[in-house]
Amino acid sequence: MTGSLKDFLPIEALAPLLGGLLLWFGFNYLVLAPNVITPRLTEKYYVPACIASVSAGRKAAAERLEKDEKEYVAKLNNWMVEQSAQLKARAGNALQKFFGMYGKEGQAYLQQHGNALGGLVEGGVNSVAPVILEQGQKALTDWRSGRQKEINAARGLQKHADPAAFCTCNVAAAMGDNVELALYTSSLRLLKPKKVRELENGHVFEVECGKAPVV
Repeated sequence: MTGSLKDFLPIEALAPLLGGLLLWFGFNYLVLAPNVITPRLTEKYYVPACIASVSAGRKAAAERLEKDEKEYVAKLNNWMVEQSAQLKARAGNALQKFFGMYGKEGQAYLQQHGNALGGLVEGGVNSVAPVILEQGQKALTDWRSGRQKEINAARGLQKHADPAAFCTCNVAAAMGDNVELALYTSSLRLLKPKKVRELENGHVFEVECGKAPVV
Protein backbone atom coordinates (compact mmCIF):
# COMPACT_ATOMS: atom_id res chain seq x y z
CA MET A 1 0.00 0.00 0.00
CA THR A 2 2.80 2.41 0.92
CA GLY A 3 4.68 1.66 -2.24
CA SER A 4 1.56 2.17 -4.32
CA LEU A 5 0.80 5.55 -2.75
CA LYS A 6 4.38 6.66 -3.26
CA ASP A 7 4.17 5.62 -6.88
CA PHE A 8 0.85 7.43 -7.27
CA LEU A 9 1.95 10.62 -5.48
CA PRO A 10 5.70 10.87 -5.95
CA ILE A 11 7.29 13.53 -3.75
CA GLU A 12 9.52 14.60 -6.57
CA ALA A 13 6.47 15.54 -8.63
CA LEU A 14 4.61 17.26 -5.80
CA ALA A 15 7.52 19.31 -4.51
CA PRO A 16 7.43 21.94 -7.29
CA LEU A 17 3.64 22.26 -6.94
CA LEU A 18 3.83 22.64 -3.17
CA GLY A 19 6.67 25.08 -3.52
CA GLY A 20 4.68 27.13 -6.00
CA LEU A 21 1.64 27.14 -3.74
CA LEU A 22 3.75 28.27 -0.81
CA LEU A 23 5.30 31.02 -2.90
CA TRP A 24 1.85 32.11 -4.09
CA PHE A 25 0.53 32.12 -0.52
CA GLY A 26 3.56 34.02 0.70
CA PHE A 27 3.14 36.59 -2.07
CA ASN A 28 -0.50 37.03 -1.05
CA TYR A 29 0.39 37.21 2.64
CA LEU A 30 3.14 39.78 2.22
CA VAL A 31 1.97 41.80 -0.78
CA LEU A 32 -1.40 41.19 -2.40
CA ALA A 33 -3.67 40.77 0.65
CA PRO A 34 -2.41 43.65 2.83
CA ASN A 35 -1.39 46.10 0.10
CA VAL A 36 -3.68 45.51 -2.88
CA ILE A 37 -6.80 43.39 -2.43
CA THR A 38 -7.78 44.33 1.12
CA PRO A 39 -7.36 48.12 0.68
CA ARG A 40 -9.27 47.98 -2.59
CA LEU A 41 -12.16 45.97 -1.12
CA THR A 42 -12.17 48.20 1.93
CA GLU A 43 -12.19 51.52 0.08
CA LYS A 44 -14.31 50.58 -2.91
CA TYR A 45 -16.88 48.27 -1.34
CA TYR A 46 -16.98 47.53 2.39
CA VAL A 47 -16.58 51.01 3.91
CA PRO A 48 -18.98 52.76 1.48
CA ALA A 49 -21.55 49.98 1.98
CA CYS A 50 -21.17 50.30 5.76
CA ILE A 51 -21.52 54.09 5.69
CA ALA A 52 -24.65 53.80 3.56
CA SER A 53 -26.10 51.28 6.02
CA VAL A 54 -25.31 53.45 9.06
CA SER A 55 -26.73 56.54 7.33
CA ALA A 56 -29.92 54.65 6.53
CA GLY A 57 -30.08 53.52 10.16
CA ARG A 58 -29.66 57.10 11.35
CA LYS A 59 -32.44 58.29 9.07
CA ALA A 60 -34.76 55.52 10.22
CA ALA A 61 -33.97 56.24 13.89
CA ALA A 62 -34.64 59.97 13.43
CA GLU A 63 -37.93 59.26 11.68
CA ARG A 64 -38.94 56.84 14.43
CA LEU A 65 -38.14 59.40 17.15
CA GLU A 66 -40.08 62.10 15.31
CA LYS A 67 -43.05 59.76 14.86
CA ASP A 68 -42.96 58.77 18.56
CA GLU A 69 -42.97 62.42 19.65
CA LYS A 70 -45.85 63.34 17.34
CA GLU A 71 -47.87 60.43 18.71
CA TYR A 72 -47.10 61.42 22.29
CA VAL A 73 -48.01 65.08 21.67
CA ALA A 74 -51.28 63.96 20.07
CA LYS A 75 -52.06 61.86 23.16
CA LEU A 76 -51.26 64.81 25.41
CA ASN A 77 -53.53 67.11 23.41
CA ASN A 78 -56.34 64.56 23.66
CA TRP A 79 -55.73 64.27 27.39
CA MET A 80 -55.94 68.05 27.86
CA VAL A 81 -59.17 68.26 25.85
CA GLU A 82 -60.61 65.38 27.90
CA GLN A 83 -59.61 67.08 31.16
CA SER A 84 -61.40 70.30 30.16
CA ALA A 85 -64.46 68.38 29.04
CA GLN A 86 -64.57 66.39 32.30
CA LEU A 87 -64.26 69.54 34.39
CA LYS A 88 -67.10 71.16 32.47
CA ALA A 89 -69.25 68.05 32.80
CA ARG A 90 -68.61 67.78 36.55
CA ALA A 91 -69.43 71.47 37.06
CA GLY A 92 -72.65 71.07 35.07
CA ASN A 93 -73.64 68.00 37.08
CA ALA A 94 -72.92 69.85 40.29
CA LEU A 95 -75.26 72.66 39.24
CA GLN A 96 -77.96 70.17 38.31
CA LYS A 97 -77.71 68.48 41.70
CA PHE A 98 -77.62 71.78 43.57
CA PHE A 99 -80.74 73.21 41.98
CA GLY A 100 -82.33 69.80 41.93
CA MET A 101 -82.49 69.97 45.72
CA TYR A 102 -84.99 72.83 45.38
CA GLY A 103 -87.40 70.82 43.30
CA LYS A 104 -89.49 72.54 40.65
CA GLU A 105 -88.45 75.99 41.79
CA GLY A 106 -84.81 75.12 41.39
CA GLN A 107 -85.41 73.58 37.98
CA ALA A 108 -87.29 76.68 36.85
CA TYR A 109 -84.46 78.91 38.04
CA LEU A 110 -81.97 76.74 36.21
CA GLN A 111 -83.98 76.93 33.01
CA GLN A 112 -84.33 80.69 33.29
CA HIS A 113 -80.69 81.40 34.07
CA GLY A 114 -79.10 78.39 32.42
CA ASN A 115 -77.17 80.39 29.84
CA ALA A 116 -75.68 82.69 32.44
CA LEU A 117 -74.79 79.80 34.71
CA GLY A 118 -73.29 77.96 31.73
CA GLY A 119 -71.13 80.98 31.05
CA LEU A 120 -69.90 80.90 34.64
CA VAL A 121 -69.07 77.21 34.29
CA GLU A 122 -67.25 77.89 31.02
CA GLY A 123 -65.29 80.72 32.64
CA GLY A 124 -64.35 78.49 35.56
CA VAL A 125 -63.09 75.76 33.24
CA ASN A 126 -61.14 78.30 31.18
CA SER A 127 -59.50 79.61 34.34
CA VAL A 128 -58.21 76.12 35.02
CA ALA A 129 -57.00 75.66 31.42
CA PRO A 130 -53.53 77.16 32.10
CA VAL A 131 -53.03 74.60 34.88
CA ILE A 132 -53.95 71.77 32.53
CA LEU A 133 -51.66 73.21 29.86
CA GLU A 134 -48.81 73.47 32.38
CA GLN A 135 -49.30 69.83 33.36
CA GLY A 136 -49.24 68.82 29.70
CA GLN A 137 -46.06 70.80 29.05
CA LYS A 138 -44.38 69.25 32.09
CA ALA A 139 -45.36 65.77 30.90
CA LEU A 140 -43.88 66.51 27.47
CA THR A 141 -40.68 67.87 29.03
CA ASP A 142 -40.36 64.76 31.22
CA TRP A 143 -40.98 62.50 28.22
CA ARG A 144 -38.33 64.28 26.16
CA SER A 145 -35.90 64.10 29.08
CA GLY A 146 -36.45 60.35 29.41
CA ARG A 147 -35.98 59.85 25.68
CA GLN A 148 -32.76 61.89 25.75
CA LYS A 149 -31.44 59.72 28.57
CA GLU A 150 -32.10 56.64 26.41
CA ILE A 151 -30.27 58.27 23.50
CA ASN A 152 -27.34 59.24 25.73
CA ALA A 153 -27.17 55.68 27.07
CA ALA A 154 -27.09 54.31 23.51
CA ARG A 155 -24.39 56.79 22.54
CA GLY A 156 -22.40 55.75 25.59
CA LEU A 157 -21.99 52.32 23.98
CA GLN A 158 -20.54 53.89 20.83
CA LYS A 159 -16.80 54.28 20.34
CA HIS A 160 -17.16 56.30 17.15
CA ALA A 161 -19.78 59.03 16.62
CA ASP A 162 -18.74 59.53 12.98
CA PRO A 163 -20.07 56.87 10.56
CA ALA A 164 -16.86 56.90 8.49
CA ALA A 165 -14.66 56.33 11.56
CA PHE A 166 -16.95 53.57 12.81
CA CYS A 167 -17.05 51.84 9.43
CA THR A 168 -13.29 52.03 9.00
CA CYS A 169 -12.91 50.38 12.40
CA ASN A 170 -15.57 47.74 11.72
CA VAL A 171 -14.08 46.76 8.37
CA ALA A 172 -10.57 46.66 9.85
CA ALA A 173 -11.84 44.35 12.61
CA ALA A 174 -13.28 42.00 10.01
CA MET A 175 -10.13 42.01 7.91
CA GLY A 176 -7.48 41.92 10.60
CA ASP A 177 -6.29 38.33 10.20
CA ASN A 178 -3.59 38.40 7.52
CA VAL A 179 -3.39 34.61 7.30
CA GLU A 180 -7.11 34.27 6.58
CA LEU A 181 -6.96 37.15 4.13
CA ALA A 182 -4.01 35.56 2.35
CA LEU A 183 -5.99 32.32 2.04
CA TYR A 184 -8.91 34.38 0.77
CA THR A 185 -6.94 36.17 -1.92
CA SER A 186 -4.72 33.23 -2.87
CA SER A 187 -7.82 31.05 -3.38
CA LEU A 188 -9.23 33.72 -5.71
CA ARG A 189 -11.78 34.63 -2.99
CA LEU A 190 -13.16 31.11 -2.69
CA LEU A 191 -12.11 30.67 0.96
CA LYS A 192 -13.87 33.66 2.45
CA PRO A 193 -12.98 34.31 6.12
CA LYS A 194 -15.77 34.02 8.69
CA LYS A 195 -15.46 37.65 9.78
CA VAL A 196 -15.68 38.85 6.20
CA ARG A 197 -18.88 36.83 5.76
CA GLU A 198 -20.22 38.34 8.98
CA LEU A 199 -19.28 41.82 7.78
CA GLU A 200 -21.18 41.29 4.54
CA ASN A 201 -24.21 40.21 6.60
CA GLY A 202 -24.15 43.48 8.57
CA HIS A 203 -22.40 42.24 11.71
CA VAL A 204 -21.04 44.89 14.09
CA PHE A 205 -17.79 44.05 15.89
CA GLU A 206 -18.78 45.76 19.12
CA VAL A 207 -15.74 44.71 21.15
CA GLU A 208 -13.40 46.50 18.79
CA CYS A 209 -15.66 49.31 17.53
CA GLY A 210 -18.66 49.69 19.83
CA LYS A 211 -22.26 50.08 18.73
CA ALA A 212 -23.10 51.52 15.33
CA PRO A 213 -23.68 55.31 15.60
CA VAL A 214 -27.28 55.33 14.42
CA VAL A 215 -28.51 57.74 17.14
